[in-house]
Amino acid sequence: MELRLESRALNEAIDATAQFFKTQRVVACCGDRLTLTCLCMAEPIRRAVVGAATTEEEGFELVLRHKPSLLICTSDLETGYGMNLLRRVKAELPTCQLFRAGARNPGRGAGGDAGLRRCGDLQIKPRHRQG
Repeated sequence: MELRLESRALNEAIDATAQFFKTQRVVACCGDRLTLTCLCMAEPIRRAVVGAATTEEEGFELVLRHKPSLLICTSDLETGYGMNLLRRVKAELPTCQLFRAGARNPGRGAGGDAGLRRCGDLQIKPRHRQG
């Protein structure tokens, strides 16, 4: 799918995302350092990021230290596993919203993780490929 940068729908999504992140404190965890850096430096999320890590243990320590409102995490981390981190954070800090990034088929696979994709007022609606 081509991402049309000039589309009205994309600009509306960017505006909604900017509004959402104005009130958030975010910890991001991703096993790929380049992806993590790009995520954390991108507007509008950059100002909301209070910590970033590549491992389950570092991510959990950041959550305990910063008490974020949102944890964005991929399944694959340098060490540990993203789903374990999400479960640990939910148990320790139930007010933290959880978002598993990179989930191609929400609701399928390990434990039916569709509930992890909804974050407060920002709802991620998966799009399914046609054809």
